Amino acid sequence: MTDAEASPAPPFDAPPCPCYTFSLERRFAAPIMSHPYEIAPPRPLSFERERGITDVRVQHGLAHVETRLPGVHPETERLDLLQAVAVAGLPVLLIKLHPNAVSFALPDAAIAERAETLLTDRGYTYAMERDLALITIYAGAMRDLPGVMAGLYDACDNAGIRVAQTGDSFDALFALVPGTDAERGARLLRKAFGLTEND
Repeated sequence: MTDAEASPAPPFDAPPCPCYTFSLERRFAAPIMSHPYEIAPPRPLSFERERGITDVRVQHGLAHVETRLPGVHPETERLDLLQAVAVAGLPVLLIKLHPNAVSFALPDAAIAERAETLLTDRGYTYAMERDLALITIYAGAMRDLPGVMAGLYDACDNAGIRVAQTGDSFDALFALVPGTDAERGARLLRKAFGLTEND
């Protein structure tokens, strides 16, 4: 028996193999979401941020500490101090590295007490200031706004408010000031940046 006899060719008008058939109507129809976890078609997103200063807030009860280093190997000494703070589980903010010192803020009185114990036990020389407050100036695109830091210092200097330390992030600027001056400073900054007290 030849191959042709074993597998006769289908007649010319025979229907095509079902595995190659498809429905044009089904293929090009609008997709139907039939599964509860099926992802919906994406919608256009807007990444535009709100322009300008949007808020000024105050957080009370902070402390600030500046720790002196021996100054023999400053880089290693800074790392040793910051690692000790991390191991002790102390949250800190506004960290600044000085030639022979490291300074940072502590978020509340309890953390300040723990930090003082740590520094004393390790033999550091330090100066700690308590009863401070953190003024935070918010903006959607802070780094695109010129003159905010200058406006902060101008308002505080004219009002006789000492700024112990500053810092910034992508959407905020921070100023550490005496707690007794914080609310007054915040009001002046809201006025300087065109905000109302209800904003």
